Amino acid sequence: MDDLDLPELPPFAEGRYHPLLGTDVRIQVWADDQATAQAAEQAALAEMVRLQDIFSIFEPTSELSRWRRGEIQHASEDLLAALREARQWFVEGDGTFHPASRPLQERWRRAASEGVLPDRAEMQGMADRLQELPWRKDPLTGSEEQVGDCSSADLNAFVKGWIVDRAVEVAINPPHEAERVGVNAGGDLRHHGSGTWRVGVEDPLHPSDNRANRLCMVGLSNAAMATSGFARRGFRVGERWFGHVIDPRTGWPVQHLAQVSIVTPDAGSADALATICGVLAIEESLALIEGREGCECLLVDATGGQHPSSGWATLTLDELGNVGASRGAGEGYTRGW
Repeated sequence: MDDLDLPELPPFAEGRYHPLLGTDVRIQVWADDQATAQAAEQAALAEMVRLQDIFSIFEPTSELSRWRRGEIQHASEDLLAALREARQWFVEGDGTFHPASRPLQERWRRAASEGVLPDRAEMQGMADRLQELPWRKDPLTGSEEQVGDCSSADLNAFVKGWIVDRAVEVAINPPHEAERVGVNAGGDLRHHGSGTWRVGVEDPLHPSDNRANRLCMVGLSNAAMATSGFARRGFRVGERWFGHVIDPRTGWPVQHLAQVSIVTPDAGSADALATICGVLAIEESLALIEGREGCECLLVDATGGQHPSSGWATLTLDELGNVGASRGAGEGYTRGW
């Protein structure tokens, strides 16, 4: 990701990289004085650290880990809000977004380790057992109650973007009120304020750190973006490569797409929609995005064909910042949490 365009920016900026959420997180803040910029950047960082400690499934003492083991009767408002939103995305995605499908990932990791493809019937059976979420809304309290085995609950498919949103909101709201903020958490990013954040979309069939290998450059202004690419992350089983996105309805990795890029008003939605559109058929994904206000997408199929939503061209820039370019430079997708 490149820097913000600079006209009329406040004179003081603070920008740093931090190892968080399994990636390098970049927080950039612009304000009218250095103290405000520094304080807002540190507040955004502290919020991300706090939420990471709640949602990490890799830390056994995190609140989510303890909730999965049934050790928590009264979850925090942050955890309840994320569980509620994950459940809503599960319903909206009609099962294509499944925040408890980790057993499918684990089975494919075992297949990669053994070098033997799993049987399709076996994977379909595993998928069939995941048709319902193991938690639901409590009709009496409005809380999220466990109704099954929640040991595989995993909110990573959207919570990284959700955390990015909270970091931005902390920086722009009182007492800091930073004028411009950009947060990039390994490809899940959001910009707030005037100016434009230039974001490059990587060519998934020719992944490289070389900036020439970009499909386009997008200008983000008061918007968020998430890109899910299948070239760098996945499973090698024998001589075959499978992308990391697994259709929860079949248990089999998606093979018709190479990459999905989503632009929405908030990063949590971009993250979730990138997962959903990474599973749906191309026509279904385009219809979904066209029906959501403020959303655009670029889908790249397995042969490299590009399938943009109707307004995608209004976001693309050339190297001079002009709208409507088809190729540019910038920072592409990096590995997620």
